[in-house]
Amino acid sequence: MNDKITASACSWAMWCHLSSLAWIPAMFLGIPIPMGGFVVPLLIWLAKREAHPFIDDQGKESVNFQLSMLLYSLAAFILLLLLVPVVLLFGGARGDALIGLSIALLIGLILGLAGLIGLFELVVVIFAAAKAGNGEFYRYPLTIRFLT
Repeated sequence: MNDKITASACSWAMWCHLSSLAWIPAMFLGIPIPMGGFVVPLLIWLAKREAHPFIDDQGKESVNFQLSMLLYSLAAFILLLLLVPVVLLFGGARGDALIGLSIALLIGLILGLAGLIGLFELVVVIFAAAKAGNGEFYRYPLTIRFLT
């Protein structure tokens, strides 16, 4: 990419990353944004991708990361849905008195994992936004490249 990265391109690229966090304040205001983690960056990227190659690159990176996190979260939720009946089945078959504790621990483990994923996402999005704001290309870890 030979194009000089302009201040405007840096700003839009930064907002491609930061906008993925728009659902957080909206949630506290009672405004649900379904799948807002990737919808808002997707809209910004679609609107500005032709303005500069840097915006195109960082917008795709943000959308790819958000889609990856959505996929990982869905996988964790499905795992929870599959594990609870297994715990009930095996615990109930044995007449285990600790079945409630087992389920509570399993749910706690999954919710703790979801919290760690959320914290990880928050940290790397802020880091990516800072890099983009400085005109540096950033690649998120653990990202599936849906858009290339």
